[in-house]
Amino acid sequence: MIPDAQTMMLPFLRLLEDGKPHTKTELMEELAKQFGLSDEEVNMPLPNSKTGKKIFNNRVHWTQ
Repeated sequence: MIPDAQTMMLPFLRLLEDGKPHTKTELMEELAKQFGLSDEEVNMPLPNSKTGKKIFNNRVHWTQ
């Protein structure tokens, strides 16, 4: 199950603690790994999205 943005917030911030620059892709891959998400879950589209946006990507975006 894909966690909500609030659940991802602390793990997201912990990834940034090292003070090094990180790409969004790198952060998303690490969060997906930490939460044990499958490729199917990571690539699940938002309901009613006409642009193909993904649920996981959207929730990671809201953690920022």
